[in-house]
Amino acid sequence: MHGVDVYLCLNTAAGPVRYQDPKRCLVVESDDDELFVGRVLLAELGIDVDRELEQLAARNLNDDDEFGDPIGIPMREDTFDEDVAIVINGMVVDCVERGIVSPGAEEDLLRNILTSLKGWRLALGDDPPARVPPLRIRLKSDAKPFKCKVRQYSPKKSEFLAKFNAELV
Repeated sequence: MHGVDVYLCLNTAAGPVRYQDPKRCLVVESDDDELFVGRVLLAELGIDVDRELEQLAARNLNDDDEFGDPIGIPMREDTFDEDVAIVINGMVVDCVERGIVSPGAEEDLLRNILTSLKGWRLALGDDPPARVPPLRIRLKSDAKPFKCKVRQYSPKKSEFLAKFNAELV
């Protein structure tokens, strides 16, 4: 066994996590391709193992899935199901009630347009990435940095954001 100083980069589902300072690692001879990372290093990277385990346990308690399902978020299919049709119909009815479109031909045209579009989602899933070029942002030469205040959300909005972010994880 011996120790080395390394710059760590952990590839996670959320993307690569890099540690800025070199860390002393203990190297042990083994046939396995494994890396053991301690709680202290994970905490320094901003990963709370106990919180992650609590979320995993809470999610597993709510699952009624059969044993042996694949790990992670299931792939979403491009199917136009009955639930999407109900939501689209509700949007069309709402447009008619608000006077955005008139009943009859305009209503049918709007319904046809909405049902012909692909990519409707009622929930987020593990969809393939969008095929668009990355957005390039250029600052003007006279741009000055500005520090803004921390955002403060109402309790209802905070609860919604926490629930929404939990769905993403």
